[in-house]
Amino acid sequence: MNTKIRIETRSQMERVVKQMKKAAKAVEKSEWRRKHWRLNVDVPGTVEMQENPKTADPLTITTRNISEEGLGFWSDQPIPKGCKILATIETDQGTVEVRGSITHCTGIIGRFMVGVLFDLIEGT
Repeated sequence: MNTKIRIETRSQMERVVKQMKKAAKAVEKSEWRRKHWRLNVDVPGTVEMQENPKTADPLTITTRNISEEGLGFWSDQPIPKGCKILATIETDQGTVEVRGSITHCTGIIGRFMVGVLFDLIEGT
C-alpha cells in the first residue's frame, strides 16, 4: 500500500491503532501497569534521529508493539534516552510516520529493545 499517513494528534493515532487491532483481529487485555493496551506487531520500519538528521542515516527497525501513546521496537544500534525521532512503520493502512522521544534502550543479546513515547498534540 502506498498511502502515507503522518500522525500529529492523539485522535489520529487512536484511529490508526484501532484499525490495526481490527485488521489483526486482536483481543484487548488489561495490563495493570499500562495506561493503554498494546498491540503486538512485527512489522518493518525506520527511525530517523531528529536532533541532527544530516549526520545519521535512518536505522532499520522491527516493531515489537504499538499503542495509542507509544511504540516498542528492536534496533541493531543503541539510541540515547531522550533522543527525538521520526518513526516510519509499514501497516495494512499504509506507511505511518510519527514523531516521538526515546524512553528507554536496553541491550539484549546483540540487539536493543527500544521504547518510544509519541510526541502528539491534542486535537482531531
